[in-house]
Amino acid sequence: MTDSAYAQRMADHPIAIVGLGSIFPQADDISEFWSNVTFGRDAVTDVPPAWWDPAEHFDPNPLAEDKTYARRGGFISPQTFDPRAFGMTPNSLDSVGLVQLLSLAVARDTLADAVRGREGWYPPDRTGVILGMAGVSTTLIPLAARLYAPALSQTLRELGHGEDVIRAFRETFLASLPSWTEDSFPGTLGNVVAGRIANRLDLRAANHTVDAACASSLAAVRAAVDELLTHRADVMITGGCDADNSIVSFFCFSKTPALSPSGRVRPFDTAADGTLLGEGLGMLALKRLADAERDGDRGRPAAFVRLADLVRARDGGVQPVDAGHRARRTGRPPRRGHRPAPHAGCRLPHAPAPPAVVGGPPATVLRPAPAAPARRVPPPADAEPRRTPYRSVHS
Repeated sequence: MTDSAYAQRMADHPIAIVGLGSIFPQADDISEFWSNVTFGRDAVTDVPPAWWDPAEHFDPNPLAEDKTYARRGGFISPQTFDPRAFGMTPNSLDSVGLVQLLSLAVARDTLADAVRGREGWYPPDRTGVILGMAGVSTTLIPLAARLYAPALSQTLRELGHGEDVIRAFRETFLASLPSWTEDSFPGTLGNVVAGRIANRLDLRAANHTVDAACASSLAAVRAAVDELLTHRADVMITGGCDADNSIVSFFCFSKTPALSPSGRVRPFDTAADGTLLGEGLGMLALKRLADAERDGDRGRPAAFVRLADLVRARDGGVQPVDAGHRARRTGRPPRRGHRPAPHAGCRLPHAPAPPAVVGGPPATVLRPAPAAPARRVPPPADAEPRRTPYRSVHS
């Protein structure tokens, strides 16, 4: 299908966002995320000690061997995860990548955001999940490190150390790493993120992931919309997931080199000197607009958001921007065959608190809390929200 035909189809059959869920840096839920966007808070920080140690890995010289010249990025705060809520055994967690576990929680919250007192609001056999994925699993490198134990032992042996010392070293080294189990291989795979969500939440329409590098989440949204436009599904969860700001990721982008030496991202600025890495998971629950109106999804505080609309902030909310505004703002005329969707204003959505876990043993902490976590400072009472332009509500 050509771009113009796809745009025409979207205009004729608009898609509604009926639920939202997220975990982003300095924003553990969708309400905090929108608050940060509205007030223009910068969520970029120095790397927390629980992620990796700058004293061991940082050097401002981009050419320094086995060092990264960057130490700033967007880091999600330590999260708690109760495996029983998803029918998982606690001893499997060390074998499952962090992004798979957090994606389960965000997908659950995204569906819960659209409930509004209606049990069974989505048909499981007609609900699917397509997510954008990129990056390395947090468990892959530690699992692979176990395989170097023989080589390290041989190095100690060649340096003249006795077998007792080598045995003690090997036992200590392996004890610090997760063990290989039947859950290890699927726990490292990015494509299992969508499959685990579908399995644990009993979603039986299409499920898969999309890797289009930095455009992965947008590619996933397009694929999810296609499932709705062709009536292969009635509800789709889509978005993007990345939870790996490990030292490996920093090395990959440092040696390219692509990271900002100044530690600041300045898109379209003459002072721009690179990008930064950010963790985050954001998901949308999508339905055909006609179905959402029929099923009473308009009952949420915010009006429907149509994916075909371009929106910008005004008077505390967002409203569509027509093709003429796009031409004035960018200096480029609208694409041939593109027809803007009908205008439909909406307010920034506010998600309810995620459901609490009741009873049972304490939840498992996925990451140790940083030794000195940053204190989140609320804006002054008289602070005015900073108006931020959007291309769409999921930007």
